[in-house]
Amino acid sequence: LCCECASILVSMKQFHDAAVLYEFAGKDDEAAELFIKEKDKRNASRVMEKASSSHLYLSYGSLCEEEGDYKAAVDSYERGNDAMSVIRLCLGKLNDPEKAFSLVRTSTKYRSLRSGVKMVADYCEKKSNFLAAIEFWLISEENDRALELAKSNKCMDNFVELLKDIEDTSTLREVANYYNEHNDAKKAGFFFDKCGEYGQALSSYLKCGEIQHAIDSAGKANNDLLTHRMIDFLMGETDGQTKDPSYVYELYIALGKY
Repeated sequence: LCCECASILVSMKQFHDAAVLYEFAGKDDEAAELFIKEKDKRNASRVMEKASSSHLYLSYGSLCEEEGDYKAAVDSYERGNDAMSVIRLCLGKLNDPEKAFSLVRTSTKYRSLRSGVKMVADYCEKKSNFLAAIEFWLISEENDRALELAKSNKCMDNFVELLKDIEDTSTLREVANYYNEHNDAKKAGFFFDKCGEYGQALSSYLKCGEIQHAIDSAGKANNDLLTHRMIDFLMGETDGQTKDPSYVYELYIALGKY
């Protein structure tokens, strides 16, 4: 009977009274929808605790946002699976960027929302939080943008650590060139070696005295020119200093000439 009366009240556009009857009848979704329609946040919040429809959480979140209750809005958007609105409010009106960061880092649902992750990355970049920006550009698979940011803000070590096992040859070469330009020969040698630029790897390693690493690069190259360069260095023809004879042995082992 209550539901029938509520339905009649709805047809008469008496939404508040209809919502009261629906709530009395235990029809929480119907009651919540009408309280939200009437922008009656106080009564809506009470009924929303028992509501089950996800679209109601989105509507209630929108109502809370309109009334400036951003925390309640975020909570409701979360329950309604509106990840984009959660991120938008956390970075904006709620002023709780750490919550957005945490959600993207720990939740598969948020990590897979590339537009949301890009929003977080862009926010960090505008706030000059370059380490976090690089992290989130990488999560959003915008590796080139993360790399450019790392290069322009001297954050290459962080980029490398975050990306971990870099396999893309062009990215490896860019990283190697960066370290070479910044006179970090050992790291340059490591990344030149990883991208198959064994000649440059050998040169970098010899520059910083990493003879064993240079031998390893020469062995991987198995190239007559690089082998002769390595032998000339070990015999002292490059700098006039003969190296430990065991290095020649290590070179032939690296070349597979047992």
